[in-house]
Amino acid sequence: MGLETAAGDVLGATVLGFVALLGFLLLGVLYFLPSVIALARHHHNAPVVVVLNLLLGWSFVGWVVSLALALTATPPYAPNYPSPPPPLARHKICGAPAPQATSREGDTSPPDQRGMYA
Repeated sequence: MGLETAAGDVLGATVLGFVALLGFLLLGVLYFLPSVIALARHHHNAPVVVVLNLLLGWSFVGWVVSLALALTATPPYAPNYPSPPPPLARHKICGAPAPQATSREGDTSPPDQRGMYA
């Protein structure tokens, strides 16, 4: 009878430990929720949100401020990122990139230095 009680105590302690571990994981996810949201949205202030959440998230006010900052609108074009290049022109039959046309506007060199077919 003593062996059954010991097995029940071990099982109860294991279940309690598992529930406690899940609780800590859930609290960790909730704690860093503003950071996860900002990083997933590629927010332009994501580093600020992460630092604010890390340092002041323990206070309810810091967590709410970081969540509000993570949920603010992002500009359509972040000024720190260069705009993407225009798509390359493709050949109509084979799909290979077409040669880029060069602009002669503003070219002051004499015609003989530009080449006959330029």
